[in-house]
Formats: sequence, C-alpha cells, structure tokens
Amino acid sequence: MRKITLVALLLVGIFLISSSTYKASSDMITLYSYQSERGDAVFSRIVPNNNYESLEDIHLYAWTQQDILNVNRVALDFNTSEIAQDVVVKRAYLNLYFNPTSKYDKILGGKGSVGNVGFKIEVIDTEWNEKTVTWSTQPDVDPTLKAIFKKKKDSKANYLKLDITKLIQNMINKPVDQRYGLMLKLINEEPYNVYFFSSGNHPDVKLRPSLQIKY
Repeated sequence: MRKITLVALLLVGIFLISSSTYKASSDMITLYSYQSERGDAVFSRIVPNNNYESLEDIHLYAWTQQDILNVNRVALDFNTSEIAQDVVVKRAYLNLYFNPTSKYDKILGGKGSVGNVGFKIEVIDTEWNEKTVTWSTQPDVDPTLKAIFKKKKDSKANYLKLDITKLIQNMINKPVDQRYGLMLKLINEEPYNVYFFSSGNHPDVKLRPSLQIKY
C-alpha cells in the first residue's frame, strides 16, 4: 500500500512540475498605454512647443496647413516592469485602433486614414512624458532598429497584431528604468497622409493602444 501511495505522489509531483513549466513558457500579458506613467502622446512640428496630453487622438500625420508642411509623430509607452530583464520574448504585438469619433477626421471630411504612405515603429532611447512632451522636446530613438508597416486599403481599418517582437526584446533586455517605449513615424513625412488612431484617453477602453507580449 505504501509503494502505491509513493508512486502516486511521485506522479502528482511530476504533473505539477510539468504543468507549472508549461504555464511559465506560455505567459501572455496585455498592457495598455494609459497604464504607463509616460502614457501616449502626439506632438506637432508646426507648433513645436505645444503639448497635447489630453487628446483622444494620436494622429500620425503629414499635411499642409496654410501652405506650410506640418508633421505629427506619436510616442507610446507600456509598463513592462513585471517582465524581468533578458526574458525571452516569444511574440509581441501592438494594437492600434481607428478612432471613429476623431474630431480631426471630421475636419478633413470624415474620410478616415488617407494617403498611401506606411509607418514605422522605433525604440525610444530617452526620457519623456505625455504631460510635457512637445516636438521640441521629443525623445531620441534608436535608428538601427525599426518595424515597418504598409498602409491598408480600408481607410478606417484597425492596425492589429503588428509584430514588433524584436523591438520589445530590445527593450526587455534593458533595466526597467531604461525602457522608454516606442515612437511612430510616417515612413515618408510628406503630404497628404494621416492615420487617426485612438489614444489612451479615448472613452472606449477597448479602442486604446495595447501591447500583447508572450514570453
């Protein structure tokens, strides 16, 4: 009877060890930019000292205003502090949602994200915060690492499961206090191109920027 009990305990132990190992290898977390202290922000070249922390839009943009070229860029951050340094990132996806209530889209006729220029995502290298960042104070990026995405035909499409695994692995390899987030830029900052994405201030939480990480 003791032999049977001992064997049963050993089998249970093996099962628990293998189960916990399986779970650890399949961790998936979803993070939102509004949960980060840095948050998300858009900043504009034509008004280089303006801050737009409270906008519901993070509109990536190149357009003329009174015959002057204006360019918007977007900074995003996600709180990855619960992920230990040098953890192997299996997959990382960024989710950006079209803003159906964008006041800027209405100003431009409600046509949605027009133009045919794609955008790129880069890793930010220096400190910033949505409450203070402007075009003049925008953070630096790592020019050696980027992910590029094409424009979709649907002008009101969401941009979901954007694979940025290499970028996030680069971030996770750094200490937590040196993970500054991501920068979005048009590949060519020329008119007339715009993406109307929802920001972390959008009233519909489901439309706010999110990052899914599997490790």
